[in-house]
Amino acid sequence: MAKRSEFKKASKSVAVLHLDSKNPRLGRQRQSSSQKKIIQYLFEHDRAIEVAESIALLGYYPIESLLVVKIQGELVVVEGNRRLAALKGLHNPEILDPPLRAKIQSLRNRMRDSSILTSVPVVIAPNRRATDRTVAGRHISHSSKPWQAEDRASFIMEKLDEGYTVDQLRDELNFTLSDIQKAKQTKSIADISRALPLADEEAKTAIAAERPGMFSTIERVFDSTYARKKLFIEPDTSHGFVVKTSKPQIEKALVKLVTDIAKGIENSRTLNNEQAIKEYFDKRWKKDELPQKKQRTTTPADLVGTGAKTDVKWVPPKKPKPQARTSNYVIPKNFKPRYGGKRVRAIAEELCRMKRVDYPNGGAVLLRVFLELAIRDYLTRTGAYDALCKRLEKLGKLPFGHPRMKDIVTEVLKSIELRLPKHEADLAAKAMQPNSKARFSISELHSFVHSPKDMPTAHDLEQFWERVSAAMEMLLIDDLPEAAS
Repeated sequence: MAKRSEFKKASKSVAVLHLDSKNPRLGRQRQSSSQKKIIQYLFEHDRAIEVAESIALLGYYPIESLLVVKIQGELVVVEGNRRLAALKGLHNPEILDPPLRAKIQSLRNRMRDSSILTSVPVVIAPNRRATDRTVAGRHISHSSKPWQAEDRASFIMEKLDEGYTVDQLRDELNFTLSDIQKAKQTKSIADISRALPLADEEAKTAIAAERPGMFSTIERVFDSTYARKKLFIEPDTSHGFVVKTSKPQIEKALVKLVTDIAKGIENSRTLNNEQAIKEYFDKRWKKDELPQKKQRTTTPADLVGTGAKTDVKWVPPKKPKPQARTSNYVIPKNFKPRYGGKRVRAIAEELCRMKRVDYPNGGAVLLRVFLELAIRDYLTRTGAYDALCKRLEKLGKLPFGHPRMKDIVTEVLKSIELRLPKHEADLAAKAMQPNSKARFSISELHSFVHSPKDMPTAHDLEQFWERVSAAMEMLLIDDLPEAAS
């Protein structure tokens, strides 16, 4: 990792700075475009016009300098491309096509201070790899405008292709194994959709679009427990997913699925939950359109051709979530919440420093608090918390102004059942539902808080975290589904 002293502050003219052609925002087809086309694209598709308007009317706030790296003698901006596009448009409105040109010229004429167009603060990094942590953090971990799913997946896959190991992705860029597997699945779905032998011209045109939004809907189907059962799809750490049938069988089914979504017959609203997806397969698929199970395994590479880069150059661990079993701490050190606010992140940091053997009592009590705060935050972000409060208040079951633990657990298990694979959802339900006869469940966490007689052990804490780790990643690390966000 580069030292802070290797990053140099400077002031550079807007004219000498170049936009990054590898910027994931540009999508698959724009990454070889000229600087002019990139600028036009960011104005048309990524709201650079709004950034330009803010700079022109309110001034430029150099709180965060543009992050720059020198590549083949050119200063390339790897973080701040929308700002640079806005500045370049204001510097030379002629670079834009009409009618954007007229709008930007009008904004330029109203600028309070045009000096920023000739001198902008930058930080020059020693190399591109030294910027990866910053870029990943801003657009994946904590971002007011995150990348689209395919762009995010492309970034993760690119880092793997560049030689990052899984441990480096975790320690340096704060990715989890779930992030990496999800990236492979997202990338594979987009590649497969483009490679399918579609007969419908309308569907072909939609898939050929630069950044088709239907990929997220296709992925939602792939994440559905019912759809996986129907299509014989299984999650896989090496490929993102595999299919337990032959290539012709799954290709036939995917042609129908992708065609339906590409043509708008189905969309994110009609396939917005598990029940809707179940009805889609039950009512809109003929029996001969569904694949038949075969004693074969088909990978994404089989479906897109041998030249596709769906595989990666690393050997994944045999177990999908090894951190739950190998860590000596109450929660693994690499569990880093993206959501939940400062308090949740602070509690996570403390639990990451508490060895189960040394602090079984403090760990149990704090883990109970951590679980409740995580669930409340997730339900609040999805809008389910307010709805639950109103429902309970009408029933007279909100005496203290907020739901009880069992109420929020019941509510969040609905999302867990929809979003996680069945075996992970079952483990979470077993741990999070009160059951005094089960070892180990939330009943023990309650008793450790309220009963002076019950004493937790390190093994108790390990077992509980092992069962809820996937659910906790969903609550505090994974992004919300499109329909919820």
